[in-house]
Amino acid sequence: MKLGEFRRTGRLRCSHCYTDFDTYLRKVLKRIHGSTQHTGKVYLPPNPNSYELEQKMKFLKNGMNRAVTREEFEKAAILRDEIVKMELIINGDQST
Repeated sequence: MKLGEFRRTGRLRCSHCYTDFDTYLRKVLKRIHGSTQHTGKVYLPPNPNSYELEQKMKFLKNGMNRAVTREEFEKAAILRDEIVKMELIINGDQST
């Protein structure tokens, strides 16, 4: 497969295409999503340990900062609210 075909169709054929077009795909993903790293929701199991909570908090803060940078203020507000909830959990107040 050639790059022109991918640009025209927007589809890759096989797993080798991902390797062959890695550099190009990373540029496209960064342009579209602002990052090449997945920033979706993170599953927290019941009674997560402090390390998992800290990782989740770091993830939320990074996401909020990215949203503010991109002027996605509604998304930033949602993440801010999640951060507040996480802080309550970390501090032992789980009444919310």
